[in-house]
This record gives sequence, structure tokens and C-alpha cells, in this order.
Amino acid sequence: MTGKATVNGTAELPEGGTGVFAPPSRFRLPWLSAVDARVDGSKLPKDMVLSVRDLSVAYRVRRGMVQAVRKVSFDLRRGETLALIGESGSGKTTLALALVRLLVRAAKITDGTVVYQRDGHAVDVLRVGSDALRHYRWNECAMVFQSALNALNPVLRVRDQFIDVARAHGMTNRAAAVERTLELLKLVQLDADRVAGSYPHELSGGMRQRVLIAMGLLLDPQVIILDEPTTALDILTQRTVIDLLRRLKDERQFALILVSHDLALAAELADLVATVYAGRIVECGSVKDVFYRPNHPYTVGLLNAVPTLSGDFRQLDSVRGQPPDLIDLPRGCAFRPRCPFGTDECEREDPQLVSVVPGGPATPGTGSHTAACFHASEVATSFSRHIRTEQLAEVVSPDGSAERAAT
Repeated sequence: MTGKATVNGTAELPEGGTGVFAPPSRFRLPWLSAVDARVDGSKLPKDMVLSVRDLSVAYRVRRGMVQAVRKVSFDLRRGETLALIGESGSGKTTLALALVRLLVRAAKITDGTVVYQRDGHAVDVLRVGSDALRHYRWNECAMVFQSALNALNPVLRVRDQFIDVARAHGMTNRAAAVERTLELLKLVQLDADRVAGSYPHELSGGMRQRVLIAMGLLLDPQVIILDEPTTALDILTQRTVIDLLRRLKDERQFALILVSHDLALAAELADLVATVYAGRIVECGSVKDVFYRPNHPYTVGLLNAVPTLSGDFRQLDSVRGQPPDLIDLPRGCAFRPRCPFGTDECEREDPQLVSVVPGGPATPGTGSHTAACFHASEVATSFSRHIRTEQLAEVVSPDGSAERAAT
């Protein structure tokens, strides 16, 4: 393979990479023609790939509008991993789907911007047209969906599914697409020739998950979104997938958005952890900050609900009550009915996401630790008294990787 990719029948040189890993050309005609969606990227750091501001998503149902995502903001840099953690139904997957505009028809993005930047070009993904959006999906931002068996076409061999993705995004050279497919399957530690000729049902759950990860890397995107990548996998296969993701991220330097309720997975893979509750990010910071110095009672509740395998016996404390009705949210803080720190102030006003470090940035991202709680300092003090550091290391990562990350 020469390292060239064909776009609309014309050979073009890639901007980076060699051999089978040479990515297709970036910002070709559909992307550059998205004039109405361009934004001024001069104020963004050069390594910033996503800058999300006030993103809101609602679903229309018979009873009204489900406020699934509410005023979410965060920054993501190249090579970083952001983990979104929280209960089922908190809005994590809806947020991820909104970033690639793959929401169902009943959903509507009601507010916000999603600014994507690469090589000095910055656009608002929510305003680009259909051609530019097709280029953005998979070329720039790929998503590995939950449940690999459902995400793969059951009547096509793995090789043909890779070729379909490549053809849909301008790679018309079938031989080059097959070669890249085999290389990527080898990269994710699979028997490339056998797996490429197999149907999805002929593969194990871990193999299908790695096939999806390889497919996500097909066009060398700058951002990859992983929705519950280890769900329903046995612990040994989970370890294989985790080690694979860590190695690929270090080698390829793409940014990861990890959607999970598995705190151990977040502790091992993430640089930043965002706690999502009732459609909002209620706390965000580094793994060390969020797991060792949580400032929101919901984060504390998630940590206290995870059993340890060693250390002193302690009672597991689940988060009492039920998540709120997203159609009819309670006045003030949405977590107030379940919060042991709740006061009248929490009922009167919904706390905004602010820095818990004096003078720190209020937008979730590198170097910030933010929480949406009027009693953040009390929460942090209470948590430090309740659980010792060695116990917490066991909670978030039984093999001690979180403890290593904190040092």
C-alpha cells in the first residue's frame, strides 16, 4: 500500500501516518465548505479537540419533554480520556450520542454548541450540513456502541463491514481497505484472517468488542466514544480490553470519551472523571480529585456503594431514593430529595458548577475540579473521615492502579 487514500475517485496524500496507518485526508471539500458552521478557533488551545458548551437534549413523549441532558459543558484535549459515570438513566449515553448527532427522531438538541477542532480548523458540529456531518462521523469522531452483537450486522462477514465503512467515507480502493482491516484486527490482538472471514455470531463477546474497537480506528479518528465497552464480559476479557485501550491510546494519541458505571474501569483508563446526575455534570475533576476528594454527595454515594475485597468490613451505603422524573424535575437541586446534606437553600436554588479550588477554572477540563453543590467543603470533609485512603484504592481499582494514578 502506498499510503494514499482515494476521495471521490481522486488520489490524495494523507496528512500523517505511513503505510496502512496513513489516515484519509482531513477537512476535504464537505468539511471546508461548512462555512456557516465555522467558528473562531484562535482562542482554543492547539491540543483542544472538543469544546462543549451548555449542551441540552430533550425527548418528546406524551407527558411532555424529558430533559435528558441539561446545560453540559466540558473541554477535551488530544490524548485525554474523559469518563462519564452515573446511574442508568442519568443521561450519559444521550450526551455521547448528541456529540455525533445520532439521536433518535424524538430527541432534539435544544441548546448549546459542540466545537470540534483539528489542524487549525474549528467548526460547530451541531450546525454542519449532511455531507460535513458524514465526514465528521468516523473520520473525526467514532463511536463504539454498547452491545457489540447488536452493533454489528449479523448477515455480513466482518471484512465486508469494514469495507462498507471505508467505502462510505471515500476509500474506494477495496484492496487497501482489506489490508487496513487485517492490520487493525492484528492490532487489537485477533487472528486477522480468521476473524475477517467470520460472521459476528461466530465470535465471542470479547472478540466482537475488539472488532468494534478496530472498526472505530479504521479512519484514524481524533476522538473515540466508548459506550460501556466491558459490559457483559468476563473479568479476564475485561482486562484484555482495558489493556488494549490503554495501549492504543498511548500509541495513537486519540481522545477517549468513556461512558460507564464501572468505577474501576474509569479509575484505570480516565484522566478526567465526570459524575452525571439527572442530565447534568455535577462534579468533574481528575481521577485523583474525584475518587480521593469528592465534593458532591452523589459522587460520594457511588463510591460508598462499591464493595471492597480487602481491608476492614464496612457497611455498603446505597444512594437512597430514586432518580428524579426528568419531565417534572424538583425545584432547586435535583439531588436534594436524596441528599443527606440538603438544606432549604438547596430547595430554593439549583447550584451551578463551580470550581472547588480557589481561583480554578469553572469549566470541566484539564486542571479543574468542579462541583455543583452548596455544601462541597462539608461533603469532602465528611468523606475523608468516613473512608481511609487504602480502602478507597480497593474500591475504585482492586489491582491498585488508582492508587498508582494518585501518586
